[in-house]
Order: sequence, then structure tokens, then C-alpha cells
Amino acid sequence: MLARAGARAGAGAGAARARAQLPARRGAALSTSTPTTTTTTAVATGAPRALPYVADRVVRFTLVDYKGEARSYAGLSGQRLSEAAAMYPDSPLADDSRGGGLPAQRVNSATWTEDVFGEGPISSLAHVVFRQDWYAKLPAPMPHEAALLGDLDPADRTPYSRLATEIVLSKDLDGVVIYVPDTVPVDDLL
Repeated sequence: MLARAGARAGAGAGAARARAQLPARRGAALSTSTPTTTTTTAVATGAPRALPYVADRVVRFTLVDYKGEARSYAGLSGQRLSEAAAMYPDSPLADDSRGGGLPAQRVNSATWTEDVFGEGPISSLAHVVFRQDWYAKLPAPMPHEAALLGDLDPADRTPYSRLATEIVLSKDLDGVVIYVPDTVPVDDLL
């Protein structure tokens, strides 16, 4: 019995040594953090690799309603502007798509536009207006969006009008100021 206990103790020490060496054998990583970035060093290669924080994906935007009241919000890169604004109950942005309005097309390159079989934007209720400098950072509107913007009253439409359901947030848009024109009350539409 005593010999078995000694064997277990020896096995335990060997197992502890094996566990200590385990990260190096599997190529695991050691992490260090600073307030601005996290760097991971792969044990096997010693090469640093940056890991993103959620803060790296946050896109801040300001919506200015028709009364001139500005409110600041935040969304995530890759999220649609209408989805990000819908997370805030005081958002002046109206959207009647109810989760629909997925893009009908996606531009993959200058020569390749792919049909993705969404229904596209379904109304112009999510009409927003960008300043000229921010508008230049947006991709061109797809044909279905352009058609819906063409249906707007000419007094409401500007050369910098877009639909919030079609704007995908990116870090290029961090800090953007977006104007939200007066809309028909959503309750009257539903």
C-alpha cells in the first residue's frame, strides 16, 4: 500500500511537470494586456498577435432629429444603422422593416455584384441624410435603395439621402453625424 502511495506521488509530480509543459507542446499562447490592446505571444513561435477588444468594433454615431436635438449612440462594426439605432428607445430613427429588408445584392468587387436573394429595402421610412464629407465614405446605393429614395418627396430628398436599413456601420463611420428628417408616425403605418 505504501509503495502504491509513493508511486502515485511520483506520478503526481510527473503529471504536474507534464501539465506545466502542456502549453508549449500544444502551441498555446500567453497573453498580456494593456489598457489599449491585448497582445498574445504564441509559445511555439514567439510571434506577437493582436487580439481585438469589443471596443475595437464600436462605432459611435449621432442622430439629429428634425427639431435639431442631437443624441449620441453606439453600434458595432458590421451592424446596420437601423439595427444599432433600434437598440435605443429614444432614437428618432423610424424603421418599419421589422427585421426584414435584407440586401438584395452585395457588391464584391468593381466588376462583380452578387444577388443574395433578400427582399432589399422595403420602404423609405428609414430615410436619413449625411453630410457631404461623410457621404463620400459610403458605398453607392444599390438600385433598389435608389428607387425607394427616388419615390421620396423632392422637398425631403437630398443628394446625400440614404436609407438607414442599407447603411452598414464600419470604423470609417466612427463619429458620423446623421440627420433624421421628420417622418410619418410609425403607429399610423402599423
